[in-house]
Amino acid sequence: MVSIDAMGCQKEIAATIRANRGDDLLAVKDNQPHLKEDIESLSDRALEKEFATGTWDWYAKEETNRGRAEMRQCWVLTDLENREEIRDRALWADLKSVIVVVSERGEGGKSQTETRFDISSRVASARQFAGWARAHWGIENGRHYTRDETLREDRCRVRKGNAPRVLASLRNVAVYLLRGMGRSNAAAATRELSAHPRKALDLLHTPGSTSE
Repeated sequence: MVSIDAMGCQKEIAATIRANRGDDLLAVKDNQPHLKEDIESLSDRALEKEFATGTWDWYAKEETNRGRAEMRQCWVLTDLENREEIRDRALWADLKSVIVVVSERGEGGKSQTETRFDISSRVASARQFAGWARAHWGIENGRHYTRDETLREDRCRVRKGNAPRVLASLRNVAVYLLRGMGRSNAAAATRELSAHPRKALDLLHTPGSTSE
């Protein structure tokens, strides 16, 4: 299962994954407006009737971590062949499932609700998709923290053209390389590489390449 955040929710990427016999789990946000609108509309109607009739599979889990209570609910709709509500359905390679994940968190008398939408080429249960989604966002949250705190992404003033996307991709590569060092402290590893640029270049070395 290849899970990708909203930036990678592209028809071409989905087609490439399927062409290589993989399955995808793609986050849907405002960069795919038709898809997001259609899934929101489906889920809104489902809240009124279909969730109760069993058309959607449902799974929920409640737990408490560090004093914070959290309830995660996941709904999955897999009967998409006759769903004309999804206007661009035929343009997404082997689209089989629509997933809605609602997370409710409570701490210190305050509550917060977050709703996420995903699509997938795989047919699976709500429990399975909930597990995949949680694993993906656990990785993403750690990556975002490193990008923001260590690589100072939030302070970057580059906003125009393709530059923000390119820089985000480069930061993701940097996070991947830092993790590959086996160091638990990304900030310390970054300082070490800044002081020893040759080590940073060695991280990019691949078998068969040459260096001068």
